[in-house]
Amino acid sequence: MLGLQVQGAFPRFDAGPSDQGFVITLPNIAGGMHGGDPGATAYPFFRVDDLDQAVERVKELGGSVDEIDIEGDEAQQAQFGRFKMCHDDQGSHFGLHQPPTPM
Repeated sequence: MLGLQVQGAFPRFDAGPSDQGFVITLPNIAGGMHGGDPGATAYPFFRVDDLDQAVERVKELGGSVDEIDIEGDEAQQAQFGRFKMCHDDQGSHFGLHQPPTPM
């Protein structure tokens, strides 16, 4: 689909938590894409152990956190984890992702 191929493995696209995108599964690479953004841009997501603590750290360092709901309901959070969209102190976009707790 996006011309992605890693060591002979093609990505698997599953419905994402926003119902407007996909979770992309490749060996050793986690990814995703979603729709509904006002503009198309790529941005990295950083995996964190504690999303609330990471959000506070972004703010302490002069960044900002978007107050949009991209986390979904409890069932979606249990499957995909929690997400927040952020900007650093220079306006660059990035995301934070806390993976779901293993059951």
